[in-house]
Amino acid sequence: MAPSEVEVWTRQQREQLAGRAWPWNTEGVAEWVLSQREQQLKVSEETLLQKARRALGEDTHLSDCYRWVIDLMLRHELRPHPPIAISRQKRTKNIEESSRNFIHSLCTQIMKENLQPRSVGTVDTLSLYVDLDLFAALSPSAFQLLGTPEQAPLFEVVLSGLQDGTFFTPMLFFTGAAPQLPVSFPHNVLMEAHPAGFTRQQRLLLWLHKVWHPHVVQSDSRSLLIVDSQVKEEEEFLSGLRCVPATVPALIPPTCCCRLQPLLTCVTPVLQDFLQMRWSQLVTHVGVGDVGVAELAVRVAWWLSEAASTLQTETNFLQRSFSIVCTPLQKDHEEPSRMIRDLSEALLRPPPDQGAEQKKVTSLHRVFESESDAESFHGFEDE
Repeated sequence: MAPSEVEVWTRQQREQLAGRAWPWNTEGVAEWVLSQREQQLKVSEETLLQKARRALGEDTHLSDCYRWVIDLMLRHELRPHPPIAISRQKRTKNIEESSRNFIHSLCTQIMKENLQPRSVGTVDTLSLYVDLDLFAALSPSAFQLLGTPEQAPLFEVVLSGLQDGTFFTPMLFFTGAAPQLPVSFPHNVLMEAHPAGFTRQQRLLLWLHKVWHPHVVQSDSRSLLIVDSQVKEEEEFLSGLRCVPATVPALIPPTCCCRLQPLLTCVTPVLQDFLQMRWSQLVTHVGVGDVGVAELAVRVAWWLSEAASTLQTETNFLQRSFSIVCTPLQKDHEEPSRMIRDLSEALLRPPPDQGAEQKKVTSLHRVFESESDAESFHGFEDE
């Protein structure tokens, strides 16, 4: 389907959206897309077209399926990736209610326990995928932020911080033999490596012992940690959290991380773009001919160090992120966008010729590219 055709349909359907009947209950589809994004999993154009065929009938013409998908995306405002979604994305009734209940419970608990900003924290994981075949071919597309359930990320980055603005040392987990670290290896990044990789629980336990426990022991007070609901399956990690001094987990409901995870408000999306930029600079200006995956791990650690240095100095970004999450009635819907812009200005300084090689885009991807960021389709796979 030609992108120009889809763009015309999109303009037409946007203008007629309010007056057009929509007999399908697609909140479940929207929640599924958000769930995939939370897990950094790709959603292909074909998958969305299949959902259209289920709604319209298997014999439906392809053009009608595209129109249905466009309508779906417009109604649920699925085009932006999570940080923009906080300010612009329409949430389903279930997500709205779950978010409201979580914020009320979180604020009540903080007040009841009289928890200070230094005692309220959060932790999240960022996955980095590297296509080894593309990497061997020196392709700029080798470094990816999205994967499939069958893919294992080459790197996992555990990010964490506090409501008072403290950004903890990030942990970089590398699936591979431990690289030879140079003497100048950054002090503000912790690296763990193993040929077999790490399970989610192994990563969380290492973070718990090397980052969180030293902090809570030093603060010697009860604390609260905002985490996604998937940790319910990690019993050993939850048991470790409840050790003295006790940490109470605040579990973000499924599909609500875009709104309720402080790190996703600003830090994680900007860090994604920053790492992507550094990778593009590496393959474009430096070259990766002599860089193996072990050497790449060291470079990624240096990139993380750059970002960590800024965030450990500019504590206002995390403070503002927690403020957005912990405010029951958030009225300033443009604040997340301002934060992303401000942090990007501090970190993202691409060279003038960056972007000379454009990635291939699908029709549905290109439809929304003109009205949002170049990377605003995180979560939708290019076929």
